[in-house]
Amino acid sequence: MAQVEKQLDADQIALIPLKKENERVVKENNQLHMEIIESKEKLESVEKSWRATTRKLEDEIDDLRLVSQQKEFKIDSINKENLKLKERLASTMEKAYWPMANEILKTLPREIPETDENEFANPEDIELMCFLPPEIIEHEEQNRPQSDRQAIVEAELVAADQRVESMIAEQQQMK
Repeated sequence: MAQVEKQLDADQIALIPLKKENERVVKENNQLHMEIIESKEKLESVEKSWRATTRKLEDEIDDLRLVSQQKEFKIDSINKENLKLKERLASTMEKAYWPMANEILKTLPREIPETDENEFANPEDIELMCFLPPEIIEHEEQNRPQSDRQAIVEAELVAADQRVESMIAEQQQMK
């Protein structure tokens, strides 16, 4: 029995370094496990932030597409209205029997010119304000007696001029 006790004491002494090694390995394992958990939490946080940013950017893109579509619709609407006003001007000029009416209408642009970036050109580039050259107006005023019909035509032209100016102002605001 003494021999068994000696063997037991020798085995317990041999186990001491193994117990210390086991403690060290368990501590290291726990530390690595904590690092893995922390890394996962950081990754989830970054991923959550990335998803929120992506969602926000996608919403902004959708909003900008909607605004763009609304602008395009408004531009088309203004162009159509502009064309109607030009046709009305042509009709009015024909009713007033102005000999230069066809030549004047030919000088008006069919549509508002656009740049390559799909933005409106500067109003200085659009010669919509020059419906009638001053010499034609002076000539017509000298050769015609003032009548109610001419006053109506002039009022319609002034109204058309004002509408074109307001359309140009709207287009500038859209830029």
